[in-house]
Amino acid sequence: MDFYLDEEQVALQDAVRRYCDQALPLHRRGAPATPAEQAARWRGLAELGVIGWGFGEDVGGSGGTAVETWLVAEELGRALDASRYIESAVLCGRLLDTLGDARQRQRWLPPLAEGRSLVVLALQEGQAGTPAQVAMRAMQAADGWRLDGIKTHVMHAPAADVFLVAARTSGAPGGLDGLSLFAVPAQQAGLSLEAGATLDGQQAATLRFDAVSVPDACRIGAAGQAGAALEAALDAARAALCAESAGALSMLLEMCIQQLKDRRQFGRPLADFQALQHRLADLYVAVEQVRAMSALAAMAVHESRAGERARLVSAARVTTDEAARFVGEWAVQLHGAMGMTEECLVAHYVRRLLVASARYGTTGQHLQRYAAHREEELA
Repeated sequence: MDFYLDEEQVALQDAVRRYCDQALPLHRRGAPATPAEQAARWRGLAELGVIGWGFGEDVGGSGGTAVETWLVAEELGRALDASRYIESAVLCGRLLDTLGDARQRQRWLPPLAEGRSLVVLALQEGQAGTPAQVAMRAMQAADGWRLDGIKTHVMHAPAADVFLVAARTSGAPGGLDGLSLFAVPAQQAGLSLEAGATLDGQQAATLRFDAVSVPDACRIGAAGQAGAALEAALDAARAALCAESAGALSMLLEMCIQQLKDRRQFGRPLADFQALQHRLADLYVAVEQVRAMSALAAMAVHESRAGERARLVSAARVTTDEAARFVGEWAVQLHGAMGMTEECLVAHYVRRLLVASARYGTTGQHLQRYAAHREEELA
């Protein structure tokens, strides 16, 4: 695996950072954004070519890899951006590009790449958030398929134009066999939405499907064969989420360093005290571990076979989740009581990290997943 960035990748990273500094200056980060502002930022990323970077060139993409996704996600994490990049461009874009036929790819990917559309995944049911746990059924009907059930914690659902809905056309919960994917327009008859918000203020919703009819042309890929592609796309999203968290953690570290330089006690900057210098060193090590593991996860998504990819991505997620709690708690501690206030950026970054640690599987689930694949490799 080659961890060196080429000139094009460095230029991409610089372009995204400049865009984020302009669109989300420090004083705007963490502030509530109107739907119009969110849409404008989404179009801004599209103008950079970021949204479609990983899509095929025939649908307006650049044919990029998970490495470029890692670079983009880290910069968006530094800026505390909630532009739906991971959920829509990385996760759903990959699913449509991988599973969709030529007509489906031409229908949904160009509008997504151009920032004119938002596609999100409807996977989770209750507390069950992995493909193997999906229980929702899709029953074949004369005019296509009928969907009945509830999907929870659907990120960015209030702004979505299309939902990619995971449902079983055969088989039972507990495995990947029998899983299918359906593209359902947000305005489809029988689909209702109960909007809410996550801890960090991102929009989410519960979706209720009451005899929702979709034509067979909206089934993405072969019936019952979407499980492996779902896991691969989720691993790409997990790797990107680790990169986003690495960016957020690096900003927390920078804020902690500046706080200890600025605040004085006993006539000296806090940064002069050896105990706090040691603590900053611990935080630096934790952040660099996350950056390294997120890079490894991106490489694994790009190059590795399924078992190794799953093991390395889950290892990165566990490392990231543990570092997020460690660095987040100390960032609040080093800023004192103001570290918990709305006016302090630290609180907003910590909340984003806490929400990220619950997406696409918990720390415990990823520990179990890592152990299972490690045992397979050693067998």
